Amino acid sequence: MVKKWVLTLAPLLFFGVNENRAWLLVNFVIMCLLMWSGVEWKKTLFYMFLLNLPFESGLRGWQFQVVAGYSFFFGLTVKYVWWFLILITYFKPIFIKRKIGKMDYLGVIFLVWILLGTWVRGTFLTIEWLGLIKVAYIVGIYFIGSFFWRDSEVRLDFKYILIGWLLFFGLVGVGQWLKGGTLGLFLEETNFAAPFGFWTNESHFLTRISGTMGHPTFFSSWLSMILVLGIGVFWKTLGKKRLLLLGIFLSTLALVATYGRSGWVAMVVGVVGMRWIWGGKINKNNLRGNKYLWWVFLLVILCGGGYFVARLASFSQFFEFGGSGVGRIELVVEWWNMMKDNWWWGVGLNRFTEIMYQQKITDAYKYFLYPVHNTWLMVAVETGVVGVLTLVLWVAASIKRIPKKIGAGMWWMVVIVFVINSQFHALFYQDPTIDLLMLSLGYLRARQS
Repeated sequence: MVKKWVLTLAPLLFFGVNENRAWLLVNFVIMCLLMWSGVEWKKTLFYMFLLNLPFESGLRGWQFQVVAGYSFFFGLTVKYVWWFLILITYFKPIFIKRKIGKMDYLGVIFLVWILLGTWVRGTFLTIEWLGLIKVAYIVGIYFIGSFFWRDSEVRLDFKYILIGWLLFFGLVGVGQWLKGGTLGLFLEETNFAAPFGFWTNESHFLTRISGTMGHPTFFSSWLSMILVLGIGVFWKTLGKKRLLLLGIFLSTLALVATYGRSGWVAMVVGVVGMRWIWGGKINKNNLRGNKYLWWVFLLVILCGGGYFVARLASFSQFFEFGGSGVGRIELVVEWWNMMKDNWWWGVGLNRFTEIMYQQKITDAYKYFLYPVHNTWLMVAVETGVVGVLTLVLWVAASIKRIPKKIGAGMWWMVVIVFVINSQFHALFYQDPTIDLLMLSLGYLRARQS
């Protein structure tokens, strides 16, 4: 019982973080509480990593300018510390003493190909090294997840961490929405200058929220993924679920306030897909709880329906000048020009915007100095055709079989939700959605075993 409440309420302690030392102190307190509640050291390491996984700022942070008008943030966060501790402590069981499968080979090939491409190009820029750190990190998440998710107790305990996530990000998001800006939290990222990014392109009167992430689209993608997990847990588990319902309500309202259209679509597809595929196998007592979900969604519509309609109305302006559709098309054109000359090895990690700027884009489009708004196109041009093909096969191998039960099915659907979001955004370097994707791949790999 104590463990349950520690895992559920732990994310809320992050509201008290106001500096780097407090960030470490809160982590230390949570770790002590987990061990005091009887959680063994191995699981404590994994739970601490999960609790810190959503955050991209923390111990140290740096802003790297790529070209005039575009820079990106890299944060050395506590999750990297827990990640490293897990790997050095359990290296053999994670990497060596395991039955190697197709997904494992694809993950290794993806990392090795990128390392080889970096060596062949020989540029070794700082931004490329940061990209390599990120790639090694996410591949490590996959192997860590595939090791820990085999434990049924870990799978059961995760639902409490998930409830904590839904409550924390829901409260942050709704708070930003009501205030009309950031809350002044240490963990909020404010590295992207308003109005672009924090106002909708086609409807400038709509202020977007970004939670603790660097951009509203990142927050939207993250929320859509954890909401699919939350609703999956709601259908899977029996008993009182008031906190879970509250978390779903707050996070859904926050998702509306991001005005991320792709996130809206992805969540709807994920929830409808779960109900359609596994509805006949969900316990009838759980399905009776659907009435509570309907009340949650009705409250969301009542609270944010007007803004929702206004955002949908902006679709008609999507391809007008100033609308994001115009810039997105220009980015794809620049991607193709770049890809033709660098199709085998790619241009290098984090270098899309730098190379695009060198291609002398027109002044009219310099306001849109961002990576191409498609994760797969970005990976293709930065790592070459072998890199993106390996990533595609890696993801495809995880979802080629539809799980029989919703317990694994909700993780399968999270992969689908990521794929939908990734068609419209570059979800790779600066947000934790790629982290959650790798956790999902690891979960599905563990269940295959």
